[in-house]
Amino acid sequence: MKGPFRAVMPALLAGMLVAVLALGVAAQEGRPARTPDATLEIEQLRVGLLAAGASLGGGRLHFQDREYPFTVQGIEFTGAGIATLSVRGDVFGLARIEDFPGRYRPEPAEAGESPTRSSQWLFRNDHGVEVRLRSERSSGSLRISDTGLLVELR
Repeated sequence: MKGPFRAVMPALLAGMLVAVLALGVAAQEGRPARTPDATLEIEQLRVGLLAAGASLGGGRLHFQDREYPFTVQGIEFTGAGIATLSVRGDVFGLARIEDFPGRYRPEPAEAGESPTRSSQWLFRNDHGVEVRLRSERSSGSLRISDTGLLVELR
């Protein structure tokens, strides 16, 4: 190419690249967020000294306009005296209440982050139910068991 097009070509190509990238970002942002099939909260109270003590509490699943109490094992938190824990979460892929109980295994975390030591966690059970948890409050040291969570309806 010769003449005026040669001088304009780099700017034209750069403009086209910016436009293509902008369309890609807009398409990603325009994608609707997934709506959870259910929500849950877990409240636990631990009384004891560091590793020794007893935990009380459980969770509530809100699914199809009903509330289902459940127990959960695999959340470990320690602290001297009284420690409290509050976890909230969204549940995806839950079509039947019978698919909720069971073993939830940790899914891979973001790069460089442990799937069991975080303030947000992703778990999946054998029925394909996905639970995304986030710690709302913890007055002790919080850890998720390496084997995941065991959930049982009460």
